[in-house]
Amino acid sequence: MCFPRAGAKKFATIDEAIARGDLVAVKAFLRENPGSVNQGARPELPPLLQAIMRKKNEVALLLIGAGADVNAEDGSRRTA
Repeated sequence: MCFPRAGAKKFATIDEAIARGDLVAVKAFLRENPGSVNQGARPELPPLLQAIMRKKNEVALLLIGAGADVNAEDGSRRTA
């Protein structure tokens, strides 16, 4: 039987980790790529807005604590 190593990513993008509400995976993405705090796979939808729209409050707080821009806009110019 094969087990993923500790800290191994389960998701290809930070967006997927946010959608699942996986705090461990989001932390791993931020550790490996600090710039991902404000830039996910979808340029028109910043990670913080993704977390808020999906009601992933713990993920949103994690992103804010990691320096997410609370004034970042989505493609429709909405902010967090």
